[in-house]
Amino acid sequence: MMARLTRIGAIGIALLAGLAAGGAQALSCMPPSVEVSYARAAASEHEYIVFHGVIRFDESKLPEAPRGNPNDTPKETRIPARIEGMAMSRSGFDHAISRKITLSVPCRGPWCGGLKSGARYLAFLRREGAGYELVAEPCGGWAFSGTTDAHAQAAHACYKSGSCTSQTPKRR
Repeated sequence: MMARLTRIGAIGIALLAGLAAGGAQALSCMPPSVEVSYARAAASEHEYIVFHGVIRFDESKLPEAPRGNPNDTPKETRIPARIEGMAMSRSGFDHAISRKITLSVPCRGPWCGGLKSGARYLAFLRREGAGYELVAEPCGGWAFSGTTDAHAQAAHACYKSGSCTSQTPKRR
C-alpha cells in the first residue's frame, strides 16, 4: 500500500512539474544573420532598401502581453517612426536618408518584437506604397543592432557579390 501511494505521489509531482513547465515556455527561435535576411529580401516579391542609422519612435507604444492573459496580445502594432542615416547603394552606404517610416511590431502569442528608440541599426526597410516599413519580428531578422558597421559591411558584400546564403543558421 505504501509503495502504491509513493508511486501515485511521484506521478502527481511529475504532472505538477509538467504543468508548471508548460506555463513557462519560451519562444524558441534563432535570429537570422544579415546574410540570411539579405537573401530573403532579395528573393521577396517586395522591394527593400538597406538602411544604416538611427531609428526613433515612441517606445511606450510597443505592445506588451497582458498580465491576466499573456496570449491576448495584438497580432500587429503599427508605430510611426523616423529614420536618420544612410541608405545602401552599389558604392556603399552613401545616400543620406531622413524620413518617416512605419514600425510594424507583430506578436506571436505572448512574444512581441521590438526595437530600442534612438539606437543604431542596420535595417531592411520594405517599400509599402509611397513609404517604408520596418518589421520588428519577435525573433528579429530585419533590424540588427550591436556591431552595426560590421552588419553594414556584410550587407554591402552581399550586394556587391550578387548573392548571399539563404540557409537558416544552425543553433549553437
